[in-house]
Amino acid sequence: MPGNVLLLIIAIDAIIFRREFRTLSTLKVERDVQKTEMFVDDTVRVRLKLANNSLNTTGVLEVIEELPRGLRPLTMTSFRLRLSGTESSDLEYDAAAEEMGYLHFKKVIVRAFDRLGLFSSTLDFEMETCLRIFPKVPGSPSQGLLLDRSSPAFGGQAILYRRAGQDFSGIREYYPGDDHRLIAWKAMAKSSTHVPLTKEFEEERSLDFLFILQNRKSMSQGLPGRRKIDTCVGAALALAQQLQSNGDRFSILVGRERRIEKILGNPIRISEQIHDIPLDRDIGLDQFVDQVLGSTRTNSMIIVMTDAPFPSEVEVSELQKLKAAGHHVEIVLLETLTFTESSRRDDSTAQISKAFLRKREQYHFSEQVKLIRARGMHVHVATLNDVTARVIEAVNHGKGETAS
Repeated sequence: MPGNVLLLIIAIDAIIFRREFRTLSTLKVERDVQKTEMFVDDTVRVRLKLANNSLNTTGVLEVIEELPRGLRPLTMTSFRLRLSGTESSDLEYDAAAEEMGYLHFKKVIVRAFDRLGLFSSTLDFEMETCLRIFPKVPGSPSQGLLLDRSSPAFGGQAILYRRAGQDFSGIREYYPGDDHRLIAWKAMAKSSTHVPLTKEFEEERSLDFLFILQNRKSMSQGLPGRRKIDTCVGAALALAQQLQSNGDRFSILVGRERRIEKILGNPIRISEQIHDIPLDRDIGLDQFVDQVLGSTRTNSMIIVMTDAPFPSEVEVSELQKLKAAGHHVEIVLLETLTFTESSRRDDSTAQISKAFLRKREQYHFSEQVKLIRARGMHVHVATLNDVTARVIEAVNHGKGETAS
């Protein structure tokens, strides 16, 4: 008898759940994003709108938002609720951008449960939403020397020279990142629109700095926001801020769609142009070298940002061509292990394999450093936490070499 009662209860529960599941066919789900463009570390509020267009009550619903890589939840992204007939509900959560690029939301998952927890069903609501994330631009430099040597933002180093002599050349529109000391207040006051303006100067003497960023596939290694490419772009923007404030010319070379692209402008504009550089194919240093030799004047200082995870090698012979052409070349080589090592605890077999791979990578990396130095090139080893500091170090070293 008790068994028959239990079966009856389960049968009734199944009938009710079937009716409630049919109600889900009328469920409408929408995603509303507070903003679609922002910088790394900015936060965004996302609202999920659920509407029950049926007259019947739904069962217990679990709503799950699948966040794209590079977006970190700050609050819960899964919810439980029940909707009465024709009822609507707004579910909100906050998230922070961790890495640059285009981040794509794909779908919202809705799971329905019966009252006893015996039955469940899942529906996927496909909704494409795209966020455009720009790399973070460093703050404005201080007066005098561009940054104090103790500045933590630049790894305790600064570029050790002052602004070049300049001749006034005109007035132009002010862009974020321009030196605030050069704002043309009088010209702004006379303007009918009062748009911010800044004074522009022609340098009596300045240096050409070229930052080669070999954005091949291995640059994607690392955790969200701490990938090789993220740290390299951060270092490039920091360098751009400092050099342009000093009156020097700065540009970045990256690979895009089987060609080399040159990126110019102040750090804000560089951030806009570089945020979506591809990492889906290997691009050789020979392509960058050909571009430089064909378009860049001699006596430029070139910072080469690259990596060499096993079994790839640094194309030193290509970089020697730049040196032979009269350029000064400084190589910043990323130490792959500092980006790829995980804190996850593995079983003994996996640990043995991991130890072998680690030793192989260490040996390969040390051999690459020796090879570069044996060819008479300058190399600066950069780890996850000191990429910007090593880039500044490379600039200072190059400045000292060219001055001597």
